[in-house]
Amino acid sequence: MPIPVITSIISAISIISGSALGAWCSWVINNKIHKIQIEEEHVLLKEKQEFETLYKTKEICSTANSIKLDVCTAVFQSIRFLECKNKKDNIFIFPINKNYSFSISLLCDYFNIRELSYIYQFYGLIETVNNKILMKNYYTNEDSFISEYKAVIKKLYGLNYEEILKLDVNSISYEELINNEYIKQGYKEILSKLDNLCKLSKIKDNK
Repeated sequence: MPIPVITSIISAISIISGSALGAWCSWVINNKIHKIQIEEEHVLLKEKQEFETLYKTKEICSTANSIKLDVCTAVFQSIRFLECKNKKDNIFIFPINKNYSFSISLLCDYFNIRELSYIYQFYGLIETVNNKILMKNYYTNEDSFISEYKAVIKKLYGLNYEEILKLDVNSISYEELINNEYIKQGYKEILSKLDNLCKLSKIKDNK
C-alpha cells in the first residue's frame, strides 16, 4: 500500500479518534455540570421550602399570640373593672386586632369548625361591648357597664365567673387563666391550642 495512502488513513483515524475523545470528554464534563446544577437546584429548593415553612410557622405563632392577647386583655380588663371601686376611671374599650377575621382564617388547619365558631363568638362579644361603650355616656352611667364586663367573663367561665373575680388580676399568669376548673372546656382547649402553636414555633427556631 502506498505510503501516502497509509498516511491519509492514519490521519483520518487520528481525526476520528480525536473527535470521539473530544466528544466523550465533552459529554463527561457536561454530564458532571448537569449533575452539579441539579444538586444545587435541589439544595436551593430545600432551603426555599424550609424558609417558607419557617415563615408560615412564625406567621401562625404571631396570629395565635394576637388572639391570645385579645382574649386575655378582655378578661383582665373586665376583672379589673368589676373589682375596682372607682369604676368610672376603668371603663375602656377592648383593644383588638381589627383584622381578626383574616387572622382566624389562617388557623383553619389547626382548629375545627366548632372551635373557630367559639373564637368568632368571643370577638363578636368584644365588638358588641366596645360599641356600647362608645355609644353610652359612661361618666354618668358607669354601673350600666357591669353587665357588659360580666358578659365577657361569663363567655369563658360561665356560672363560675364569680370564682374568677377572686383572682388577683395583677399577678395571675396565662397558665392560671386557662388551667383551672372554672373555664369552659371548649375555650380551655382553644386557648391551650393557641399556646401550643407558639411553643411549636419556638421549638422549630431552636433546631
